Amino acid sequence: MAGFLESIHLPGALRESMLSSSRFSELENGCELRPSADDFFAIPSAARPALYRKVAGNRDNASQFTFLHRDTLAERLGNSCLSESSFNLVRQVCCDHGDYLVFVGLPAVLSRLPSYDEKLALMRGLTRQRTLTLRLVLRPDTNVDDVADYWSRGMWSTDVKTILNSVASSPAGGSLDILSVLPPLPSSELFFYPTPDNPLSGPVPNRDCHWTAFNFFNETPDPKFGIGSEVMSELRTAYHPVSGDPRYGDILMLGKPDGDVVHSAVFLADDVVFTKNGATPIYPWMLSTIPDLLRQYSFEVETGQKLTTNFFRKKLT
Repeated sequence: MAGFLESIHLPGALRESMLSSSRFSELENGCELRPSADDFFAIPSAARPALYRKVAGNRDNASQFTFLHRDTLAERLGNSCLSESSFNLVRQVCCDHGDYLVFVGLPAVLSRLPSYDEKLALMRGLTRQRTLTLRLVLRPDTNVDDVADYWSRGMWSTDVKTILNSVASSPAGGSLDILSVLPPLPSSELFFYPTPDNPLSGPVPNRDCHWTAFNFFNETPDPKFGIGSEVMSELRTAYHPVSGDPRYGDILMLGKPDGDVVHSAVFLADDVVFTKNGATPIYPWMLSTIPDLLRQYSFEVETGQKLTTNFFRKKLT
């Protein structure tokens, strides 16, 4: 770690403080760095991208990162009653990444905000997300059987066809929200934030992107899909790669060039996917486009590298 901090040109006194015995410790499978708020704010802006990318390389740190799209920055933070000085404090600890600002260090920033209202305004701004809605348009000449065949999966196929027929039977056709054809679990999650679990009630599931993708069609979510090794085992044994065009229900996997998977989502149609961007409670289940996910998660690969995109379909049983 000392060599890395020197390579990103952290001042000597700052390196010494961050690597002190009270702030740094060696672990069996890595190390833990806990800089003080003063040290965190003292990190030069030029060093933050490399430092943040290094931290992001450990999936256990995913919940520490928030991606703020530049187009929504003023709406999310500037218009959320956050004062100019507090806004600048947030901006100070961000690093640039294409269309996004990468925000890290929420505890440190909260410790510097002057009032409860300012802290509340920041949390309100961070939890706002840019998403989209999706509607199915059915015209009088729409082949409902083809549409139903695409959107029907498993035990909900009859229900989906009945819903589509009722909309298409109108003389002028009509449209319906995507929620009407999604399985019960994702339809209850979409646009909602995770409710905190009570650890006294048992092990708390890790409801991240993989948990979301692999439980998409399950009536009762399986907590094992919050464990990376279980996800990879399920992928190898129950799914096969899709070489042609993806279809509804296929799982999109974004990976690094070395094969490390950084994100998964469920393909819906065109470039639209159902996603949960990390286990952090400040991200809701939402709809996104594949290009947006690629722009965001490309932060986790080195400059000049690109994420891989692969689709997988569950095997017929």
